[in-house]
Amino acid sequence: MKKYLVITFLLFTIVSFSQNKLSGKVVNDKNEPLQNVHLHVYKYDTNTDATGYFEIDSLPNGTFTLFATLLGY
Repeated sequence: MKKYLVITFLLFTIVSFSQNKLSGKVVNDKNEPLQNVHLHVYKYDTNTDATGYFEIDSLPNGTFTLFATLLGY
């Protein structure tokens, strides 16, 4: 019985550490996707793909500022 309680506790602990994902699409004022936009949030960096899509995993809970840069904008 003790073995099952330990396993249950470990599984609950692993599930309780929730991670958040931020994803989206970067477009211009004509709704055209922007490629190679550099995005920085918290301590994570990424770039958009050819369709303007980006994804950042493993963000902790909280409020953050998203910075986006692209040469020429």
